Amino acid sequence: MQGFVADLLRHEGALVEAIDPDGLEVLAPPPVQDALGLGELARLGFGGTLPPGAQRVGMEAEIDRLTYGALVGVVDVVDVVAVEGQEGLFEWRLAHPRRFAMPIPYSGAAGIFRVPMKEIKMYLRPFLV
Repeated sequence: MQGFVADLLRHEGALVEAIDPDGLEVLAPPPVQDALGLGELARLGFGGTLPPGAQRVGMEAEIDRLTYGALVGVVDVVDVVAVEGQEGLFEWRLAHPRRFAMPIPYSGAAGIFRVPMKEIKMYLRPFLV
């Protein structure tokens, strides 16, 4: 996760340096500061032992904030690529994620599935042109 976060922060214009143990030191531009609630200079920690002054980063803190039993948005599938050396395994390349203004109540499927439009059309009406 540390490498993924570092790459993502760099993509958003932050300067990132790995520090021990299992941490990152980040010089964050204003948009990153605003989005993540960080100061200009931040330390992030990913392991059991945090670097001095680091903020813990992990999925555990986000679990309670996830929306369940609802559709939260749509994404375009732009490509499907076979994983090299893994027969029958594929990667989905996604683009243009769009979050709905409000979650649409829906349950009954896991993974990738088709949503019957008749069940959610009334919720989508404000988004249709």
